[in-house]
Amino acid sequence: MENTEGMPLMNALSDNPNKLLPVQKQRLDELEKIIHTNFLAFYEVGCALKEIRTLKLYVATHDTFELYCREMWDMAKRNVYHLIAASKVIDVLSAAGGQNEKVNHGALLKDDEKVPQGARNITPTIPLNERQTRPLTRLETPEQQIEAWSKAVETAPNGRITAKHVGEVVSDIMSVEIKKKTMKIVEKVEPAVSGEFIDALWALIEVVRAEVAKPLKAKTRENMRDSIRRVENLLAD
Repeated sequence: MENTEGMPLMNALSDNPNKLLPVQKQRLDELEKIIHTNFLAFYEVGCALKEIRTLKLYVATHDTFELYCREMWDMAKRNVYHLIAASKVIDVLSAAGGQNEKVNHGALLKDDEKVPQGARNITPTIPLNERQTRPLTRLETPEQQIEAWSKAVETAPNGRITAKHVGEVVSDIMSVEIKKKTMKIVEKVEPAVSGEFIDALWALIEVVRAEVAKPLKAKTRENMRDSIRRVENLLAD
């Protein structure tokens, strides 16, 4: 059934078409609060799924956690683990603390607004949806996640954080980290191999560095690893 609660507001017109009447502004605030609350629900869902998996509370009805999620909630394995990973990111950022009131997500936690249970120190600039957390899950350490999110907040175009912008920041950080690891690899092999091999190795590493910085699917990453193993086999005795 269509919700017609706000229909009378359509007849309330302001002299300025770009300015809301007080009654319209009040309704907008109410509707945005509904959207905001449901955006943050992903955190609580992820925490609940994580606890069910950790404590194996699914065993009464299902043999595996993945089967439980699929049959009980019609959720694919990939979506489930995205939500669990997202809840972990929120916990990391919440524990880090800090505030930045200049950022506008389209909605922010108010000082007196209820925050997700278990996240008392949550900052007003935590990710508002699972998509914003997803790039952060690709980073190896909590410190990198905090660094990436802080940078995303500070450099958000027009103060608006998007999943795309977070992904770009994460890619930059991953690129730097991979280059550090690359230097260590080359330093070890350079004295013992030809210059042509080093040039080819650098070319391969640059391609891998660019690809790894992208949000690749697990199958694509496995295919890349398999290809490198095949090259390694060429050097087998």
